[in-house]
Amino acid sequence: MSVAPESEPEVYGKYIAPGPDHVRSPCPAVNVLANHGYLPRDGKNITKPMIIDALKKLYNLSEKTGAFLADTVMDPENPLGVRPPGQEKDGIPYIHLNQLSTHNKMEHDVSLFHVDAALGDHTIPQPEMISTLISTSKDGRTITWKELARYKSWRYYENRKKNPVQVYTRLQMFTSWAEAAILTLVLAGGGKKDLRIPVDWVKEFVGEERIPDGWKRSEVEITGK
Repeated sequence: MSVAPESEPEVYGKYIAPGPDHVRSPCPAVNVLANHGYLPRDGKNITKPMIIDALKKLYNLSEKTGAFLADTVMDPENPLGVRPPGQEKDGIPYIHLNQLSTHNKMEHDVSLFHVDAALGDHTIPQPEMISTLISTSKDGRTITWKELARYKSWRYYENRKKNPVQVYTRLQMFTSWAEAAILTLVLAGGGKKDLRIPVDWVKEFVGEERIPDGWKRSEVEITGK
């Protein structure tokens, strides 16, 4: 009995946990793309068009916003770029997802769900941090943007006590707030006026790095505006 390769349509979009030779990033949203086959499941040799297409197909992120993110990580000269100079195949630049773990690039201190690099493994979401965010929910069922924002502010001051070498410049601050905004728009459904994220979706999306049960792609295109 033959087994169909993962690239065939019947498994496209299906959650498959990463294998031992697969690589992942510190970003749950990116890992979800690979775990469901929107990006190469091994997390390797990922090009700009792959990133733009995956972000559009699963999250309805605009092509302009996707291109901006892809250009940023692909550019070795960009302060947030993670691709080493010359990393190309047939003239086409590519990255591996684990390169997004490079500290003080896209990955930064005061993350929502990871400890700082100076304090431990900065690539794996911490269950206690996910639980702390969930505990901020007033109704116990959903997390609002205001609750997420308050948690972010608390994280900064609490983290500063633990990490004497914390780096949180204007660039890191901009990146971290942009990540929080995109996370909210993706999970809460883009165009809604009252953006609320079900707590179970946080557990599944961040903790398990899979598409949450019952989640639907935003009908409104998500842009950087």
